[in-house]
Amino acid sequence: MSGVQLRQLGCVEGLLDVLNAYEVAPSEIEVEVTETGLLDTSAVSRENLVRMRNAGVRLALDDFGVGFSSLAHLRDLPIHRLKIDRSFTVECMRDARTLTIVKAVIEMARSLGISVTAEGSRRRRSRPGCSISDAMPRRGTSLPGRCPATTSSSFSSIAVAPVASGH
Repeated sequence: MSGVQLRQLGCVEGLLDVLNAYEVAPSEIEVEVTETGLLDTSAVSRENLVRMRNAGVRLALDDFGVGFSSLAHLRDLPIHRLKIDRSFTVECMRDARTLTIVKAVIEMARSLGISVTAEGSRRRRSRPGCSISDAMPRRGTSLPGRCPATTSSSFSSIAVAPVASGH
């Protein structure tokens, strides 16, 4: 979901209308919000995130580590999953300092009850000592067709990633 969508009043209702139209339970999806989309973390954005979580939608903070990464996002946002940007996970294969940062972010997130995906960790052979291979990326599948005319045009297509139990 884009930062623009997240800042709109009615954002949550539009999403829930689409899910209802496709008979998808909110708990069956994970909405990804890029960290750059949260540069202006307005009251409306925060409220929409809280309302989505309360409705059962799982929330992921995507591309963590690029742009304006903020530890306050880990502390304050109601996210279920943190997705560490691929540029960090690939670089940790070559650079011990980056590996240290990635390991620390993973540990912080897990300590807060946030699951972690290290994007790109499957694609590269891990070097000895790189322990991020247990955080695997997910892939979503798009819902077919367009939403009914009664739903918000902001959600004309969404991606649904199956949510594994226990996360």
